[in-house]
Amino acid sequence: MGLVLYTPSLALNAVTGLTLWGAVIGMGVVCTFYTSLGGMKAVMWTDTFQVFVMVAGFLAVIIQGTIEAGGPARVWEINRQGQRLEFFNFDPDPRVRHTTWNILVGGSFFRCAMYAVNQAQVQRYLSCPSIKKAQQALYWNILGLIVFIFFAVLSGMVMYARYYNCDPKTIGYIQNSDQMMPYFVMDILGKFPGMPGLFTACVFSAALSTMSSGLNALAAVALEDFVKPCFPDLSDERYTWISKILAMGFGLLTILMAFIASNLGPVFSAVISLFGMIGGPILGIFVLGMMFPCANKWGGLIGLLFSLFITLWIGMGKIVWPMSGLQPPISIEGCPADLPANATANFTTSPVMPTSTTLYNFTTPAGPTVVEYPPESALYELSYIYLGAVATLSCVIVGLLVSLVTGPQDPKKVDPKLIVPFYDSVFCCLPNSWLEWLRCGVRHGEGDKEAVDISMSTATSNPTFSPDEEAKKQGGSWKEENGVSNVINGHRIVVNEELTSF
Repeated sequence: MGLVLYTPSLALNAVTGLTLWGAVIGMGVVCTFYTSLGGMKAVMWTDTFQVFVMVAGFLAVIIQGTIEAGGPARVWEINRQGQRLEFFNFDPDPRVRHTTWNILVGGSFFRCAMYAVNQAQVQRYLSCPSIKKAQQALYWNILGLIVFIFFAVLSGMVMYARYYNCDPKTIGYIQNSDQMMPYFVMDILGKFPGMPGLFTACVFSAALSTMSSGLNALAAVALEDFVKPCFPDLSDERYTWISKILAMGFGLLTILMAFIASNLGPVFSAVISLFGMIGGPILGIFVLGMMFPCANKWGGLIGLLFSLFITLWIGMGKIVWPMSGLQPPISIEGCPADLPANATANFTTSPVMPTSTTLYNFTTPAGPTVVEYPPESALYELSYIYLGAVATLSCVIVGLLVSLVTGPQDPKKVDPKLIVPFYDSVFCCLPNSWLEWLRCGVRHGEGDKEAVDISMSTATSNPTFSPDEEAKKQGGSWKEENGVSNVINGHRIVVNEELTSF
């Protein structure tokens, strides 16, 4: 969340001239304030409104940028000549920054960690009235995510079409790549009253929606896992006030984290790297627990710690020992003649661009020309997208090995509800003898079968058995729907339709 807070502050700094850290503190205080007072309801309503603001900001940038570039065809051609269009790259080398494989494999682990085990997402699911409604909301989220990624790609293409022959970062107009978008907006929309403000609102909406849900999730977890076990007898009003205080505390901590986030490099790769380093181990321990009934507590604990260690090591190594990767060509042919005095230029010609286009490679005159990397630096060349996959797999593998060494858990004693019936769903056509072997001894469905058998034996051996009286003994009531008889309190007495399946 520190990165989320730092990014829009760059935009506010560029548009308004407000100091960067003044923007960080101001935005952090505002978001913490409305999240603490409004809770989950405030988060949901503000997220809904902020979606429309983000769409308006994207459309303003794309439409005006396309018009000034000369139309969609011109934008496409400039990006094609500048080597910015790459649809498929099946290079299996995991060190390549972006390929089809790391997007599919690494991206799948990243999205699973984000949507399956992330507390901020899970509490959104729990706010829905039913599982079906939560699934529908997730389907709509997928559609919206595709639209926003499409808008982001179009914005990047339009931006490159504007600066393909004069890179603002290379000649010193901006200091880092994260300032490119605000600079672009002020360049093309600064002449229209209100447009820079719309863009600023767009960036802030995206950041505030993420930060507010994160603060609310942290406060909820801290309250349930730490406060309530220690102070179980407090009133609901006290718990409410404590959750507000926790949200405020986490908000102040997020402001401090923004100062650290400013040193992590480009925001997009930093976000995915950090989420892979932290979310990957959490996904790994969930996979270990749900998919492997033989795993025990020691396997889960040591697998989690090892996964955190290895991913934090690789992630921090990337920051301390940054590896230079292949970059597409950049040009300064269209820039003014008066370059900054602190830049030195090496001019070459690219065979892909037109022969009159001059490429500019920025170099630093001071400092060593050769950097001596440590022996383990080969790990730091791993694409940042793979960090989540490395974290998840290392947690599962180490957890299984430790479980086998310390004594695996007996699958027959595991509650079947805690194990995902993966093989029953994927290989449902296999014979039952094969499925029983794949289940590793987990008794999927046997709990319901035993309950039905007990109820049927009771009804058979006792001629005076009355469903209504039995339901009253259990504190519930009896009803019949669609030929299926149940007890209202959730305990099944007789289920005729399930008997045939058993």
